[in-house]
Amino acid sequence: PGPPPRREEGGARSPEGEEEAQASGLAICVRRESADEYLGLDVKPVRGHVLQVVCVSPGGAAARAAHGAFFQAGDLIRRVNGVGGSWHRMVAECEERADLAFDVLRPPRDDAESSTTAAGGGTFRHSFSSGSPDLTALAA
Repeated sequence: PGPPPRREEGGARSPEGEEEAQASGLAICVRRESADEYLGLDVKPVRGHVLQVVCVSPGGAAARAAHGAFFQAGDLIRRVNGVGGSWHRMVAECEERADLAFDVLRPPRDDAESSTTAAGGGTFRHSFSSGSPDLTALAA
């Protein structure tokens, strides 16, 4: 049948690839007195391997992150202390460790609000507080 068709330089990107190409990568460090101290992040799983920030509580440790970096609604957490690939493992890391280093993607600001509903995949939300985990269903 002949040689395969040639691809143009760069090729086509998937919507997920576009989102990552336009996003800013951040390192956000949060230090707590203990793992029981209120983190103040409300997150939901996206695509099973990323956590999306839904809300940041002003009284939580995440609101006073080190070195001027801060969380915003819509941020995508890819890894916590080097742990990634599973939202369950990232949540466990946040519950077990006082010092947390987050690898975060920040979508362009105009897309951050729409990505909260358009990202899909997550039907649960995790609110980090002292005590047992609190997974609550998000309103559809």
